[in-house]
Amino acid sequence: MRHVIELFSEEKNEAFQSTGYTIGEMMVFLRNKIDGKQTIDGARGLNGKTLDWFDLTFECIRRHYLLQDSPLVETFSRYRAFLPLLDDFKTPLVTGEVNVFIKYRRQSIEFVEARNRRIDITLSSPISG
Repeated sequence: MRHVIELFSEEKNEAFQSTGYTIGEMMVFLRNKIDGKQTIDGARGLNGKTLDWFDLTFECIRRHYLLQDSPLVETFSRYRAFLPLLDDFKTPLVTGEVNVFIKYRRQSIEFVEARNRRIDITLSSPISG
């Protein structure tokens, strides 16, 4: 990928990398409810055995792929389409095609920046109770 990365200035590469180290990049679960039930993020945050801890959530994901029981087994079963196994890691994650990488960078930055804006808005809004 060096030949592709070198197409961008050092400043742009640093900006791209720093975007990935924000809270917007760290949250990866869908927010849509299925059958009116809790989302993955809601279930992991409210489950007394995971309490929103990422390490425990990832252990539940690991168990999901091994078809083992976990505190989030019911939730993950609803989100099977979001948690599919890859084709035994045969699909290349990086194509080496410049246009594909440029599109990926642009969409990644837009996604993370939009998520960070939503988080900022949420955090600056008064809590109603």
